[in-house]
Amino acid sequence: MSQLLSAYIFGGFGIIVLLLAAELFVSVSTKLALAWRISPLITSLIIVALGTNVPEFAVSIGAIIRDDPGLALGNLIGSSASNISFIFGAAIFFGFVKPGTVKTQINAWMLLGVTVLFCGMSLLRVPHALQALYLLATILGIVSYQFILGIKGRKAEDKARLSRSHKKLGFFGVVKHLILLALAIALVWLGGNQVVVSLNIISLEFGISTTVLGLTLAGMATTLPELLTALTASFHRQNKVAIGTVLGSNIFNLTLFPAIVFATAGAWNITGQLAALLFSVTLLFSTVLVHFRGRQIPRYVGLLFIAAYGVFLYISLNSGGGV
Repeated sequence: MSQLLSAYIFGGFGIIVLLLAAELFVSVSTKLALAWRISPLITSLIIVALGTNVPEFAVSIGAIIRDDPGLALGNLIGSSASNISFIFGAAIFFGFVKPGTVKTQINAWMLLGVTVLFCGMSLLRVPHALQALYLLATILGIVSYQFILGIKGRKAEDKARLSRSHKKLGFFGVVKHLILLALAIALVWLGGNQVVVSLNIISLEFGISTTVLGLTLAGMATTLPELLTALTASFHRQNKVAIGTVLGSNIFNLTLFPAIVFATAGAWNITGQLAALLFSVTLLFSTVLVHFRGRQIPRYVGLLFIAAYGVFLYISLNSGGGV
């Protein structure tokens, strides 16, 4: 069996594994959120988003080991652009997305601020050690704030939904669901890595540079868990999981993971063109969540986001991505 054929076969296997992991993530995280009276948005922003970002983290660590910060950061930027354009657009077009009225908008503007911080420091050539420090402090502050929002949400936005769920899981029930959550993370790691490895083999056949690979193919491949999770949640009308997964994934992509890259691999800076595009799609994402608060987002808006991802791909393929 040729290496290319093996890449196709095992890549397909990885996609199936990711599909199973995404379904498991949505089911377990929602049950835990209801049992613990925690907002599904907060659960998806932290637990699900961090778990589905395991492939991005794995690719970035692998790139660091190979001393290739272009691939590491390119993958994170490509993943971020894919999340808030293609994945969010697909969830709107094929499913049902209805933003909340309070925490969703707060977190959307928070993501926009994170995007400005990440792109701004890179464009200003802030020393990478300082970038790592600022980004780490940012994610610690955001995670702490999410817990505060989750507690407040019990008495406001999520009160009606949480009051309908009085079922206690008990100690063994909690352990069971945590084990299932760990299994889902393991499946994401297995499936995501297999897809990325397969795409790398296929891409090498065509001589694609590692930075462009990170921005395009690897960026899309590592967001498959987010895509499947968002679509599954959208089909089930679990809006806060669908939106929270995209929001949380991008927050981690632009804070925690770049901080690790900057603290270890170092030299890489985004171009002004890509920075402007990443900011533009994030601004569009935030504006839509504010404009359609409490209402279903129309399908034509989903097409707009998918088209924005096409623009991102075109620019990525025709630019170096970073210097």
